[in-house]
Amino acid sequence: MLRNAFIGLVTAGIVAGFGQFAVAADLPVKAPIVRPVAVYDWTGFYVGAHGGAAWTDKRWFLPGIGEVASYSANGAIGGVQAGYNWQSGHWVLGAEAQASWSEIRKGVIWTDANSVIPYIEQDNLRAVRTVRTGTTVDRLGTIAARVGYAFDNVLLFAKGGGAWTHDIYRAFNANTATETLIASASGTRWGWMAGAGIEYGFAPNWSAKIEFDYLDFGTERIVLASVPGITPATRAFDIAQTISLVKVGVNYRFGGPVVAKY
Repeated sequence: MLRNAFIGLVTAGIVAGFGQFAVAADLPVKAPIVRPVAVYDWTGFYVGAHGGAAWTDKRWFLPGIGEVASYSANGAIGGVQAGYNWQSGHWVLGAEAQASWSEIRKGVIWTDANSVIPYIEQDNLRAVRTVRTGTTVDRLGTIAARVGYAFDNVLLFAKGGGAWTHDIYRAFNANTATETLIASASGTRWGWMAGAGIEYGFAPNWSAKIEFDYLDFGTERIVLASVPGITPATRAFDIAQTISLVKVGVNYRFGGPVVAKY
């Protein structure tokens, strides 16, 4: 009797255990907790400042004669920028305008065989004037479209559009010890630009960037007006110009902060 009772208790326990296991197997499995992933949002208006260096290449031509001078000059630049980004997935589209101030100045000496120095001309001999011509780039800017590909808070971008520069042109009589100014002109000229860079979002609304830009202004005729009393009254040159820029900058974006995506 005791043996039969013991076997019955064991059997009942086994059955009860399997019953609890079956009930537990029917319960829904709780999904693991998925934490949101922070994604940097590049959308929004932004303003910023930049600094860097610029290199300009100039070539001076006298119409009907050919090239008389060429040189490169470099200097520091500093300025501001503003723009707008719109992000869709990894792609970021936008537009940006920037303006820089500088004082990139250089000139070279060449011989002007067609120029007369009246006060030393005698015996029907024509004097030859040694001339120094040069330019100063005092400000420049670009208006460009941007396209980029974002890896969260890292943005690779390219840009292209229009460019402008304001130059001061001067010609000096290099025969004199003080190199007397004989003619000058100034003006703004327009061209095209292309560039590329990388931007890093180091805070929800702040980013830093480095970029390279190439600006081409083609060849334009510049008429230098002579100083009163100097002959000839005016002198025209065809001047070709390009500018290369390396800039580092920081932007503050007025769009939304980092957003959470599941």
